[in-house]
Amino acid sequence: MTQVRLVDSGTLRDVRRIERRGLEALWIEGPWSLQGEYLRQTTRRHALPGYRGDGWYLAGSWLLTGESRAYGGGNVANPRPAGRRGAVELLARYSRIDLDDGAVRGGRERNWTLGANWYLGSHLKFQANYVLADARRGAQHRQPEVLQLRAQLHF
Repeated sequence: MTQVRLVDSGTLRDVRRIERRGLEALWIEGPWSLQGEYLRQTTRRHALPGYRGDGWYLAGSWLLTGESRAYGGGNVANPRPAGRRGAVELLARYSRIDLDDGAVRGGRERNWTLGANWYLGSHLKFQANYVLADARRGAQHRQPEVLQLRAQLHF
């Protein structure tokens, strides 16, 4: 839809090794859930200075209709609606990414997301998100707003 990349480190040359380290946590208690992740990527290069970028997010949700999310095998499952009208979930998320390091000016971005999910059975979900972004890259400063609507059929 656009050629503008709000944050982008570009192609890193002369790469010797890439290391990625992260930490993720999840808490579920009845209709409430909280999830967060931190990720750091370090690029070691032969003749050029190294490069490091990092990012994180924190997201929380509340199932208004009282259901709870299931967790198993390292995955969080969609809730199974208890009633005929489905399950309704409200959520909020905050995220940041920093791709500026040394001579690489990939930019910095932070996002606020507010959303709602409507689960109609265990295979159909409707989703709406409003995202407010704030990105800086070099002299550019953009603050796009995004409205996302999605229908998802899950097999």
